[in-house]
Amino acid sequence: MNNVTLSDSVTCYLQRNRIRVVTKHDLIQKGMMMTFSQRILVLMVFMSLPYQTFATEYLYLASGNTITVKAIDQDTGTLRDYQTVKLDGTGPIAFSPDHSFLYIVIQTPRSKRQQFIATYTIGNDGKLTFQQKSAINMPSEYVQADATGQYLIGSHYGKGKMSVWKLTKGVYEGETVQEFTLEQQAHSTVFSKDNHYILVPATGPNKVFQMTFDEKTGRVAFNNPAFARGPKIDARQPRHLVFNRKLNIAYTTQERMNPGVATWEWNPENGVLNLLENIVTTNDHVKSITTADLHITPDNQFLYISNRDDKNKRDSIIGFRIDPKNGRLSLIKHFPSEHVPRSFCISQSGTYLYVAGKGDAKLGVYQIHPDTGELEKITQYKTGANPIWVTTLVK
Repeated sequence: MNNVTLSDSVTCYLQRNRIRVVTKHDLIQKGMMMTFSQRILVLMVFMSLPYQTFATEYLYLASGNTITVKAIDQDTGTLRDYQTVKLDGTGPIAFSPDHSFLYIVIQTPRSKRQQFIATYTIGNDGKLTFQQKSAINMPSEYVQADATGQYLIGSHYGKGKMSVWKLTKGVYEGETVQEFTLEQQAHSTVFSKDNHYILVPATGPNKVFQMTFDEKTGRVAFNNPAFARGPKIDARQPRHLVFNRKLNIAYTTQERMNPGVATWEWNPENGVLNLLENIVTTNDHVKSITTADLHITPDNQFLYISNRDDKNKRDSIIGFRIDPKNGRLSLIKHFPSEHVPRSFCISQSGTYLYVAGKGDAKLGVYQIHPDTGELEKITQYKTGANPIWVTTLVK
């Protein structure tokens, strides 16, 4: 342990040149491993700060008609069962910007054909408390809260629409601000970093729709132009989108024909994308392989995408190194993963990666090498049926 650093929300220590989140319990347990002067330093910090300064990271998994909350061991990446919340169905998850609320789309069995968004408060201990469940008009494959905490947005794949829902003191109470028609297979809805625009990748049309967003009213409208067209050859059909943490760059998974990932230049002044590069990750025209999710490490060094194989189980997480100057990607490696990795996430410390295998109902735990970005598998857990969403949060 080389140093102790603190932020407003977490307590950390520097190990192997990487900041790691620790808890009050962790600091006590590590006391025997420190020198006398280090123990004195930690004791002084510990005594001078309130209890809530010491943070814990939790993993939230939607599977098997439950949200399972698990505590993350920051030394090993392993998980401890913490809370199980029963639901009528599971779907995508989002957090409020202040991390006080969790929102989950509930899609009931086909016999009922009802959809809801449920709101839960998140306690300082990471546990969920139910607040309200309110209906929405269509199934939603993605949900995200805006930066003000006043609105939720979601995409409707089959209907080719997106919705804006009003939040009242952080809770969704059933009010729809707007339903906006795009094209079928609109797959995700992502706010720009300044909260002024919304981007909606759509696989079938091979477009990323570009929307303006009024955070005072919650209303959306087509930008000019209304969409950025995906590439005509190689990796096409943009599905999920994430912004580079430091540069005016965005990335999309390209779901198929052939699958891969695209890099886009983002103009924050006019809310328009421009395609920079298109990388094919599977070259042999195997129709069963598609890409799905993507995430960037907190230090902005590495991007990972999930690569699904419905038939032959050549599933993987594909790693890329991000050029710090221009945001372009260079391939690291394909890392074999759980079957059909529809959703995965990266821990807030950037040390671990968690993969939900929808096809085999398993959750894989991987360590991210801080220098190379390579993944090393640590362990694997069984999940409920159809693990559809996994994410983490520090409290």
